[in-house]
Amino acid sequence: MRWRNEILFAQDHLNLHVRSMLMKMLEWQVGIQTNFSVSTGKSGKYLEKYLSKHSWNDLLSTYADGSYEGTWKALLGMAKLFRRTALYVADHFLYEYPHEDALCVTEYLKHVQHLSPDATKIY
Repeated sequence: MRWRNEILFAQDHLNLHVRSMLMKMLEWQVGIQTNFSVSTGKSGKYLEKYLSKHSWNDLLSTYADGSYEGTWKALLGMAKLFRRTALYVADHFLYEYPHEDALCVTEYLKHVQHLSPDATKIY
């Protein structure tokens, strides 16, 4: 089931807006781990050098294949990787991580993912 059927719009937002925040968070993680002494390069081209294999593979899995299902998998994977990385960064800087907000965002995404194609309202 696909609500709205706007794959190009979804891909645009995934790659321009969501990905940019994920990349920024990954860069902060690398900065913490290297005492902010390295560059991750334009578009994160050096990230592989500094991320764990697990995080690197998780990042690669966030690149969608052009299908609706692949786009949802990429988005939910981004949210999971962002959350894990943000927890690390928040812990390092002694910031309080907004667990409740993160849970609400995830629940919202899963709700929208399962809307029927003819839905006229989100809730």
